[in-house]
Amino acid sequence: MLCGARRFHEQDIDVKKPYYSRDVARKVMYNCNFDLFSEKSLAANWRDSLYSVMAPNPANPEEIPETCREITIEYSNYVKNLGYTLLELFSQGLGLKPNHLKEMGCAEGLGILCNYYPKMSTTRSCNWHK
Repeated sequence: MLCGARRFHEQDIDVKKPYYSRDVARKVMYNCNFDLFSEKSLAANWRDSLYSVMAPNPANPEEIPETCREITIEYSNYVKNLGYTLLELFSQGLGLKPNHLKEMGCAEGLGILCNYYPKMSTTRSCNWHK
């Protein structure tokens, strides 16, 4: 997944441009400093992000950039299965039926966010990457 995300982010800006948006209704979007205009943001967090909605209504595979399409779909399937397993364990730990949390809708949504931190010429007045 890391290599796929890096391949996307290290492409020429003209290749990434069709994915650029701040419209959160899009199922696949690329942007920089997504929280820059947020009232809650005290400082800019300098990063590029590629976001793909993978559940419950996933993006069409053709909408996902070709450089990371296959791995994004594969990775999201692994994450969904891990989520189902964890929800079963949490349910059992709470003394509930194994599918209780899943039946409540706790496994409905999945978004894959690939952050990329471009090298900056100066780090003065910026948050450190954690």
